[in-house]
Amino acid sequence: MKRSFFLWGNEKRGLKGKTEDFLFNYSWEGKPLDQVIDDMALSKLEQYVLDAAIKEFEKNNAKYKRNRPKNGYELDQLITQKLEEFEEDDWNEEDVEFIERSE
Repeated sequence: MKRSFFLWGNEKRGLKGKTEDFLFNYSWEGKPLDQVIDDMALSKLEQYVLDAAIKEFEKNNAKYKRNRPKNGYELDQLITQKLEEFEEDDWNEEDVEFIERSE
């Protein structure tokens, strides 16, 4: 199964999406994935686990009957957790389709 990802230069990513203040104040609720990727300046590997991190967030909200806000900090923590799990799995970059963004 091929996955699609967006790539952009470092000047586009900057550090905006990685500061603690930004992550605590950023809400990804109701936003399309490509906007979340751009806003949070996710790397291609982080993009690869984004869907799983969002599903984990939703599962935890339902399981523990909570209604936590969809902020960037918690999503970033789940992405990190999924990356750690992912490092244990084998993945092949040949199975991934990377897409250059034109901006």
